[in-house]
Amino acid sequence: MKKTSLLLSLLFPALLMMGQISVEQLSYANMPACDGVIEVFAEGTAGPFTVRVVQYDEVVFLTAPIPGGDGSIIIPGLCDGKHIIEVTNRFGCTTSITKLLTRCEEMKMGAFL
Repeated sequence: MKKTSLLLSLLFPALLMMGQISVEQLSYANMPACDGVIEVFAEGTAGPFTVRVVQYDEVVFLTAPIPGGDGSIIIPGLCDGKHIIEVTNRFGCTTSITKLLTRCEEMKMGAFL
């Protein structure tokens, strides 16, 4: 699966904090089950981080803070399509990554005949 990364820098007076946010699709989002799974990684000195996932302007997942400065969270039960993953640090600064979840294409019965 393809991994999407975004390096973000948060500039505060006299303090530069770096954080790394990435999203990896762990399984396909098959229909109609909406069984896609992603893992969101957040690391850096501005944690703990909270994660919110939005699809079609609707919040489909909201986490409690990812503990500490580094960590990840697995988010199951996602449908295929575009998702906006928003990660917020302890200072209230939010960044987002757009991730397109794909589904496994149905195999045609006559494909191997």
